Amino acid sequence: MDSPGQIVVATYNVLADAYVKPKYYPSIDPLLLAKENRYPRIVKRVAQLRNADIICLQEVDYELFVLAESRLRKIGYHGRWVHKGRGKPDGCATFVRNFWRVTETRILGYNDECIDGEKSGHIALMIAVERNDMAVIVVNTHLKWDPPDTPPEKQYGLAQARELLAILGKRMLRTIVCGDFNVEKESGVIKMFLLARFTDAHDSSVATANPENKAKKIDYIMCSTAFSPRPFPTTIVEDKTPLPSGTEPSDHVLLAAAFVRSSSN
Repeated sequence: MDSPGQIVVATYNVLADAYVKPKYYPSIDPLLLAKENRYPRIVKRVAQLRNADIICLQEVDYELFVLAESRLRKIGYHGRWVHKGRGKPDGCATFVRNFWRVTETRILGYNDECIDGEKSGHIALMIAVERNDMAVIVVNTHLKWDPPDTPPEKQYGLAQARELLAILGKRMLRTIVCGDFNVEKESGVIKMFLLARFTDAHDSSVATANPENKAKKIDYIMCSTAFSPRPFPTTIVEDKTPLPSGTEPSDHVLLAAAFVRSSSN
């Protein structure tokens, strides 16, 4: 149900077809991995989010974006897809309900060539929306994964989070940042967001993926102090939960939450 003074945001890494390798999913039926079966189910799953004001998707190739945009346009959304750089096959897509007015769109290609001399190609899609007297900036991003033993000065994800927060600057007051961060709660990335006074909408025990049969939370919806988060229930992920599956078309599960405007903002 629509409520004034709040915005509902969802995030979902949909698993780009280019990254689907049978050797990565040895226990999954190959038919469940095939995009002709997965893509319609992803679109159906996203279209069920009828109460979401903003839907942020990661690992979206253009073929899937076209399918999703065609379906979502019929139920009152418009979308924007941004391709990653460095020849990557996927990008980020953000869908906005039509009664929110988009006042600004900005694409950030992370300036992270300081790590190995070449940019990663990872991006952030930032959209400012307004409705009545409520203004919000929603950031959709996919931070690059770093091996666990990578020193902080060599971590792409840390450099990307630092750059994003610096660009947001004073505008962080009314900001929601979401996406696949590729890190767990103990990481420097999450500590950086917490130091910037962001709040994680979901408890750290909520797992969103289980790479190598280890359930972990690597997807997030972080909000600034202007909002109080009210997380929605999500699919329970354990170490042996099959992903993708007949009910979950990606190797991540979807997160969604309502963000209520604080009385002082």
